[in-house]
Amino acid sequence: MKADDDSRVVAVPIARVTREATGNLLAISLTALGALQELTALVSREALLAAVRQRAPRGTEEVNLRAVEAGMAAAKSLKAGNIKAFPSIPVTEV
Repeated sequence: MKADDDSRVVAVPIARVTREATGNLLAISLTALGALQELTALVSREALLAAVRQRAPRGTEEVNLRAVEAGMAAAKSLKAGNIKAFPSIPVTEV
């Protein structure tokens, strides 16, 4: 499978961001989802946050939202050059 010309691999320190935002790694997938939203805009920020509010198990809404928002913020910082990470690598084949 050939990737699109604008495909890139980026490194976001998801585990570190999750631990700093929530104190543990239980919501790591939501941090990654927040970063993905910020990097791709496949869904709106508002739609993602609404979905997390609706689907999060009772009592976990706050920590899950914190994780998503931390992922968004990390990706935004990465795009701005404020987080030092691996360089963006062009994807030629997947």
